[in-house]
Amino acid sequence: MSEATRYWLRVIASEANELVDRGANPPLADVELAIEDGRIVEWLDGIGADLSVLRGDGMRETHGALLERLQGLNATVKGKERRTYGIENNGLCYLIALAIDAMSE
Repeated sequence: MSEATRYWLRVIASEANELVDRGANPPLADVELAIEDGRIVEWLDGIGADLSVLRGDGMRETHGALLERLQGLNATVKGKERRTYGIENNGLCYLIALAIDAMSE
């Protein structure tokens, strides 16, 4: 994994953590769907994160690599979220766990 991808996974985890701290509690299914549909960055921006840099023209490769990592893990974990990460409710907590997992691969 490139350092750029690793860096942006940390940023996604940090942004999600900040949203949780502000009281955001989106359903797990909403986050899973946004990941599956390849629009997690846009979805996060829509609920108050600031990941607009990732949507720029110069970030397409990095954005694609992030989506690939998150989509792959999401597909593997889906239906086993509680057993894998101990999460069954807050979708942002799930996203943080996915990002941490993706960084460790």
